[in-house]
Amino acid sequence: WGGLIQSKDIEKFSLSANLKTIIIYPLLTEERVIGTVLLGYTSPYEQFSQIEKESIKSFANVIAGALDKSYTYKELVTTNKNLTAVNKKMELANEKLKTIDKTKSSILSFAQHYLQNPIENIVMASAMLADGSFGDKIEDTKKASARMLESARHLSLTVKMWLRALDFEENRVKYGIENFDLADMMKNITKDWVLIATNRGIVFSLETDHHSPYMVTADKTWIYEVIINLVDNAFKMTEKGFIKMRIEKIGIEKVRFCVSDSGIGIDGQTLPMLFQKFERGQTGWKKNVEGTGLGLYISKKIIEEGHHGRIWAESEGIGKGATFCVELPV
Repeated sequence: WGGLIQSKDIEKFSLSANLKTIIIYPLLTEERVIGTVLLGYTSPYEQFSQIEKESIKSFANVIAGALDKSYTYKELVTTNKNLTAVNKKMELANEKLKTIDKTKSSILSFAQHYLQNPIENIVMASAMLADGSFGDKIEDTKKASARMLESARHLSLTVKMWLRALDFEENRVKYGIENFDLADMMKNITKDWVLIATNRGIVFSLETDHHSPYMVTADKTWIYEVIINLVDNAFKMTEKGFIKMRIEKIGIEKVRFCVSDSGIGIDGQTLPMLFQKFERGQTGWKKNVEGTGLGLYISKKIIEEGHHGRIWAESEGIGKGATFCVELPV
């Protein structure tokens, strides 16, 4: 019995009580021995009837069952205490997460009010300064104004991308679907960016297949942000040459618009990964250009998840420009 019962103890016990029989029964459960029970009798074991022997065995089994339940209860009590402690830790962690969430919301509100809105004002003022709304200016002032406008636009888009990424991560994105002419939107975008293109010596144009109108049923704000993001990428990747927007009808059920440039191009290894979060390319496209790596990721979500459309990129390689296309259902 693993040293728990010594022979001398049994002998001493037997002599002191004038016992003729000592029965040692193991207390068994289904999985292990949990103890032993010693029974002493003044009669020899040979004189026991079968009923008495069965009764002794049953008695031992009853004790084993009671002891097993006692151990189980003790384990349950310990487990319950541990679970209570874990629950308290989880409650504290949950409170910390709530605090973090409130802090994040405050930061987002701050970014919206104190960063995005003032930046939009800077963009507007820069555009008016660059297009001569405040009067004629010397050539150097025009160029400086155009550069300021371009920088302000890039900064505005960067802030928007971070805010939009958080919206998507937390499932706070909503779409307001309406019917509108996509060509009108692209014409306005062309007007907004032509000053920057002229200052950079880039030919910026809009082409159509002459099958207007190009009506789509979509969220006007989100589609505008996708086009702006593609145009902004094109300007980042193009030092000279051209940037071209084109819109066309694909059958009677789809409208496709593309933004093409003569910029640094995209290598074959990067193309399949372009629309992943924080993807910036290993060589060529975006490697040496500032950006969040979120614009195309967000654009893909807007087009494919929000509008059941399609977005993709094409390029013949480094130094050969790139084309980004979007198809939307009518």
